[in-house]
Amino acid sequence: MTGHAGVSVSMCGTLNRIDQVALRKVFSKHVVLRALLVSLVVGSILNVINQGDAMMDGRPIDIVKLLLTYAVPYFVASYGAYSAFRRLEILNEPDR
Repeated sequence: MTGHAGVSVSMCGTLNRIDQVALRKVFSKHVVLRALLVSLVVGSILNVINQGDAMMDGRPIDIVKLLLTYAVPYFVASYGAYSAFRRLEILNEPDR
């Protein structure tokens, strides 16, 4: 079975070599720190936009919203890195 960009995907759902390499790179210290930085900057801006009125008025903030506001940019940055690493692995395959 072939998946995106003609890369073979196992029927039992195991990761192929390209996905394994990309995931290993995504969880490297450099990429995790970059995603955390993105999360801190973007999450802070979004949190002020979404809950700034409550913060300024002294009302309690919604903790679930707070956590999601920081988590979403982290996951988006991590997925972007994964996609880039995966694409590089596909382009650098010897048979290409």
